[in-house]
Amino acid sequence: MRLPAYCFLLLAMFSASAFSSPLNRTVVTGDASGKSWREAGTMPVSVVAAQQAWEVALRSDGWVLLHVIPLETKNTRQLFVWKKNRETFLLCLWSLSPSQSGFMWGIADDVRKDFMAKPGILPAPARPKSSPMPGTGR
Repeated sequence: MRLPAYCFLLLAMFSASAFSSPLNRTVVTGDASGKSWREAGTMPVSVVAAQQAWEVALRSDGWVLLHVIPLETKNTRQLFVWKKNRETFLLCLWSLSPSQSGFMWGIADDVRKDFMAKPGILPAPARPKSSPMPGTGR
């Protein structure tokens, strides 16, 4: 069976931008709009094992870990910030039970930062009124 050339072109386009996430996960919600987490769900492993699985998948895909931000100690919720070229990958992991963890992730394009408000320009501080110098009348 011979496939048309456009099938290979489509396969190459989608495989080049494909993200290799850990396989042992259950996706509960997904959003490709770019305005929310792209995926959220659960993994049938501890939060430490989930962290290791995501790390292996991301590093093998060329992502570099920049920051680990602890969010909650009760359920060991952490935010991981990864970087690759001009994209930032945000991954949040937390413990649901000793043998199950939750995850959510999204990718932000650094060129298009419409998810952040532009800071306003602060007005220049008013000059203090100077009191007249004694004897000069100024």
